[in-house]
Amino acid sequence: MWIALGVLWLLGALGKPQFTVRTGWTDAAVLLLLAWHTLASVAAAVQAAPRPAVNMLWEWLGFSLCFFALRQFLQERSEVRAVMAVMMATAVGLSGYGLYKKYCEVPQTRAYYHAHRDQLFPPDAPERKLLEDRLAEPYPRATFALSNSLAGFLVPWAVIYWAIMLSPKLPRRTKILAALPAAVLLVCLLLTRSRSALLAAALGAVATAVVQRTGVSRDRPSSGRTPAGLRRWQWVAMVVVLVLGLLAAAAVLSDTLCRGLSGAAKSFRYRLEYWQASAAMIADHPWLGCGPGNFQDYYTRYKLPHAPEEVTDPHNFLLEIWATAGTPAAVAMLLVLWFFGRGVAPMFRRAISTGDTATPITNEQPRAQSSGFDRRSDTLASHAIAPALSAIQQASSATPHIAAGMIVGFALSLPLGAISVAPPGIVPVVVGLPLATVALAALWPWVNHRSPVGPPAGGPSTTVGSRASCEQLRCQQSGGPEETRLAAVAAAAMLVNLLAAGGIAYPALALVFWLLLASGLNAAGPSSVVRLGRIVAGAGLLLALGTLVACYLTAYAPVLRSRALMEVAVREDAAGRADQAQQAVAEAVAADPLSSEAPRLAAELALKRWLKEGNPAALMAASYYTQQMVRLSPRSAAAWRAAGDIYRQMAEAYGEGQSPQQEFLLEAVAAYQQAVECYPSSALYRAKLALVLSALGRHAEARQEAEIALSLDAAQEMAEKKLAPALRRQIEALR
Repeated sequence: MWIALGVLWLLGALGKPQFTVRTGWTDAAVLLLLAWHTLASVAAAVQAAPRPAVNMLWEWLGFSLCFFALRQFLQERSEVRAVMAVMMATAVGLSGYGLYKKYCEVPQTRAYYHAHRDQLFPPDAPERKLLEDRLAEPYPRATFALSNSLAGFLVPWAVIYWAIMLSPKLPRRTKILAALPAAVLLVCLLLTRSRSALLAAALGAVATAVVQRTGVSRDRPSSGRTPAGLRRWQWVAMVVVLVLGLLAAAAVLSDTLCRGLSGAAKSFRYRLEYWQASAAMIADHPWLGCGPGNFQDYYTRYKLPHAPEEVTDPHNFLLEIWATAGTPAAVAMLLVLWFFGRGVAPMFRRAISTGDTATPITNEQPRAQSSGFDRRSDTLASHAIAPALSAIQQASSATPHIAAGMIVGFALSLPLGAISVAPPGIVPVVVGLPLATVALAALWPWVNHRSPVGPPAGGPSTTVGSRASCEQLRCQQSGGPEETRLAAVAAAAMLVNLLAAGGIAYPALALVFWLLLASGLNAAGPSSVVRLGRIVAGAGLLLALGTLVACYLTAYAPVLRSRALMEVAVREDAAGRADQAQQAVAEAVAADPLSSEAPRLAAELALKRWLKEGNPAALMAASYYTQQMVRLSPRSAAAWRAAGDIYRQMAEAYGEGQSPQQEFLLEAVAAYQQAVECYPSSALYRAKLALVLSALGRHAEARQEAEIALSLDAAQEMAEKKLAPALRRQIEALR
């Protein structure tokens, strides 16, 4: 989508003699991060699993294009606010759907499952346990896979809502209108029970209150009011009521509070274990990392024995970039944050020293001249101010188009969601769009709010017609410190959450982060501007078109076609049409030559057919696709274990002592040994290896692996991760 947007922008640039590009040190750091991340992705596509590496290459290119596009598109103060308002309204819509799903959809699904679970899964199927745990979760998830991800998405918009409530410049009616949809967002955020998200939101709220109070105290030093327009005694009363309410809640929910504190301590310990394993991974792969998209495959090699799960990221945004793309990428990310901080810091200093005096978005000469100020002269006729103000107020703005974009976005979620792994359906649109529309309408007065032109109350006045008055006029109508502070504080709150929850590579979270950075920089003021001609626009257009085609051919087309063919193969196999299933899965393998999923399904279906029919061709196909699977996932312990299971079933199908049985047992041993090498702390993998070694008559090695498996099983705290009772008894018999 972002590549296509770049193509459209360059097409528009071709129609102009010149076009401008806003640049800066932050943009250079983002470009450096993208370049090294791309290099790490290419290396991972060669050395590790290619499909996730290629997918992450395109995702990070999209994140960067989002940042660069917003840097060019957002020109006016109202446009920055409109983008924020659209995202806040979207967050309200998702929150409403999350609540609906928690209290309506999930109970219905749970009741249906318990009525038909025996028909859906065998009693001992691992998928049954996973689904039951999933249905038992009391947290809202909306369209996200995890409630923590939903909470991370809501955090920055909750902080901005809070800033609107505290703003001394907004009418009370505007605040009340904004507070109503904000309540939906807040309730959903609280129900996620994400500790890191709630902490981040609380810190963001405190930072917003401090900045607001510091900025306004200079404007009204003796007003006797707090930044939100309330008198001090009213604030004292609110604090007393809040404290009493917290004490009462603690008394009533003391058991829940104790469990929450215990869970927080355990969650923090788990994160320390993730970070320790990630540090060891970084030490072994310091330059290019393990490869974007390959973290989970590599993580199992470093996972501590008592760590609870095989995580897909280290639950820390900096460690994730460091571990997957190497030290240079982590340094580039720190440079991005450093230059962003330098860019927005003047707005905070200005707020502390002079209140809420604004700084314009200066990016091109015509915009400067539209205010009536000519850079070639320090004089301005006083009669030019009124026409300048009128011209600016009547200038075309993109805010209506931004608002319409939210409606289009919800509509596009239907066809785009239909091609995803878990299509959300139409319910999120039916529930979320009306709520988002109401929220956006409630925020529209804030979007169009204009601060009065003139010096701060109690501050020095400026002479009409002077350069200072012109700069102040442009400030009020262009960019200002308020938008900069909103974006900066919201981005900081989001980073606090990402420090403990991770998810910088999740599209929903990553796009929000880069949007906030671009919005904050644009509102912060002066940026370097480069003027380019049609030749550059044409070259850029060709490059963008080539990139768009490459993305389609290497990501969208093969993945979607292979996934569709795999679904056909599963349906045909369930209907008993083995020939059609085999043909469909073979086409799926050919459609996406970078993925290991289709070869795995092809190997399982071929094995099933051989066990049922004894077809030699099916046996050869099962062996071939198994080799393809591990070739495309060389670091995946799960892939090697699946290969070992396939070879073990082949051996068991032959009579004892036959030559093919020995060959398949040797193949199974080799596969399980690779699985153990990739996941040395897995009791299950070592147990499987011990059983196959015993079947080969290598009893000493089998006893050694059995001892290690039992000790690892004893160290495992999570019951669902322990060895099954029947398997444990088999392993104990080998000692």
